[in-house]
Order: sequence, then C-alpha cells, then structure tokens
Amino acid sequence: ESAQRHAQVSSLLSLSHALAQAGTSEEVAERLAVAVPEVVDCDRMAVWLWDESEERLTSLSVWGRKPEQAAFLLGLTISAEDTPYLARMAVEPQPVFFDETTEDPFLCRLMATQDASVLAVVPIVARDVFLGALSVSVTDRPERLRPDGELTDRLTGVAALAAPAIQNGRLVDTLRHNASHDGLTGLLNLVGFRQRIDAALASARPGYEQVGLLFVDLNDFKAVNDLYGHEAGDELLRQAAERLRATGRGDDEVARLGGDEFAIVLADVHRDDQVRAAEQRVRAAFVEPFLLGDIATSITASVGGVVWPDDGQTVNELVRRADAAMYRDKAKLRRA
Repeated sequence: ESAQRHAQVSSLLSLSHALAQAGTSEEVAERLAVAVPEVVDCDRMAVWLWDESEERLTSLSVWGRKPEQAAFLLGLTISAEDTPYLARMAVEPQPVFFDETTEDPFLCRLMATQDASVLAVVPIVARDVFLGALSVSVTDRPERLRPDGELTDRLTGVAALAAPAIQNGRLVDTLRHNASHDGLTGLLNLVGFRQRIDAALASARPGYEQVGLLFVDLNDFKAVNDLYGHEAGDELLRQAAERLRATGRGDDEVARLGGDEFAIVLADVHRDDQVRAAEQRVRAAFVEPFLLGDIATSITASVGGVVWPDDGQTVNELVRRADAAMYRDKAKLRRA
C-alpha cells in the first residue's frame, strides 16, 4: 500500500511537471490524457473543456480508445440539453460516478459507444469557475472505479493540477490567436495568412493537388472613408470580411492583409476553373449594397487568382503573381 501511494504521488508530481511545460489548451489536454492513467487505474479517459459562451463541453483529447471510438469522441460536444448532470456540475462541481444502471439516456448511449461499465466524471474548477471535466472509465473489473475516498482524492488531485494549467493554456490560446488574427475583422492577419498558405503548400501532394490563391482589393474604399468617416469604413470592412468568408468552402481561409486588401487560400483545388469560379463568387458577393447604419453604399472588388504550382513554386511567387492579376482586374474595371 505504501509503495502504491508513493507511485501515485510520483505520478502526480510528474503530471505537475508535464503540465508546467505545456503551452496551449490542446497541449495541456494531451498531457492530461496521457498522464491520468498513471494516477488512476482506468481503460479510457478524456479531457473536456468548457466553452462559457456556447455553454457546452468539448472533448479535446482522449486516451485508450479504439480508433473509431476516438474519432467519435474527439470534438464531441455536450450541453445541458443533452444531460441535466452537466448543469448540476457547473453549479455544484463534484465528482459523479455512473454505471450501467444509469437512467440518463445520453450517458447510456455515450457509455455504450465506449464499452464503459463505469464512468467517472470529475469537474475542473479554479476559484469557483468551471473550466471543464475529466472523464475516466473502465470496460471490465468495475471495482477499479469504486467511488471511495481514496479514488475521489486522486481524481480531484489531478483536476486541481489541471485547473491552473488550463487557465494558462487559454491565455496562450488568446495570445496566439491575437498574434495571427486581425482585430477588426477576426480574419487571419498577414502572419496568419503566411502560416496558413505555408501549411497548405506543405500538405499538398505535387501532381495530385493544387492550391489556389486569390487577392482581393476593394475599389474606391478611400472614398467611403472620406465621405462617411472611419467608423463607417471599419463597418464596411467587417461586412466585406463576412461576405468573403461566405464565398469560401469548408477548408478555405480568408485573411486581411492590411487596409482594404484581402487574400483567400483555396485548399485542395484540382482544376484551374475552380479558381475562376471562386473569383466569380467574390465579385458576386459585392453586388448588394452595404448598409452602414442609415447609409447604403455600393462598392466593387478587384480579384486576381493564381494556382500552385502552375503559377509559382513558392509563396512569394504566388503572392507576386496574384497581386499582379488583381491589378490587371482593377485596370480592366477602370476601362469598362
């Protein structure tokens, strides 16, 4: 018994060191998922983070599951509409244990998909603020998760270590997001754009996949600023950003490069005409007038599109040629 307690204390100490070295919330969750089974004898575990604005838990990391079980659980969300236990835990954060006799329909289905005979859920709390939860389960020998004082102490000890790490992780998340996103529109900024297109080119398979890039410039945007003021100009940029977002597909990414210039990274493009179609969607997005308070104003956009690797092997080549294509489109509009 003494040796077992020593091993558990050592595991908690190792977990503390591991969490101290973690950066983002995702990194914290991954370290927890690996370390918790060293402290608690279990077959499965997951780390859930609480989204205050959405009022739901999201599974961020899992351990011990079959690939299909992990795929089901990763990114799964739980709200109070799914189970009343979540609302209770957010108000009164205490560990809760469930077995195969539970009458909660959602938890019954969740346990069945994970082959769990016993499920323990432990809240992660810091200064009365609900941050998330740890879930551990066993597929056999349910006595391993018998809800006694010793097990509860171990689980709450892990949750206590996790709380400040998650808070720090969220701070890192915010700092990283702000460093790569535009404060006005919420789009990627120049740094985020470079990261996104670098990643797209790195993951594309030469000869099988292409990557498209659009440069977009708002025509006569300065006139809107001069006529209606900078607040109206900022509102137009925000609305333009939303319209550009709406033109993209699931994996496409929109960035604001500065001023009234935008870029759209078109991932997984297989034909040049897909880029031309994307250009048309952008132009069509600016047909309707923009409502800036009581003011309705119309503005057009110039668009230039290129394709990797046909129009350039490097990011710099693509950017230069997309910019040139956009200015050719602008010149065409002026002549029209």
